[in-house]
Amino acid sequence: MKIVHKDESRIFQNSASCQVSEYGNIAGEMSVAVARISGRYPDQGFALNEECSEAVYILDGAGLLGSDDGAEKLAAGDCIYIGKGERYYWEGSFSALISSAPAWDAGQYKNII
Repeated sequence: MKIVHKDESRIFQNSASCQVSEYGNIAGEMSVAVARISGRYPDQGFALNEECSEAVYILDGAGLLGSDDGAEKLAAGDCIYIGKGERYYWEGSFSALISSAPAWDAGQYKNII
């Protein structure tokens, strides 16, 4: 068992519309973060993770998840699975809990314009 307290998290401002509280590699095999979206992220194009699959739970608010297949509405209580290599973007005003496996690393992430 491992606990990561809020004051141990790292806060990143990925863009004007995306702030992330990262709780890091919590178990050697996964990582957890809370993202706050207020607009569109990324600003243009798509995000893509080459190594991680992500389970995302919308904590509050509402918005859209865009992909190559179009955009789907999201609201508090919705859960999303994003497989590694899938292109996506977020848009709206919401907070989301994101669990990544294997553990997320900035080197795995790409912004596709």
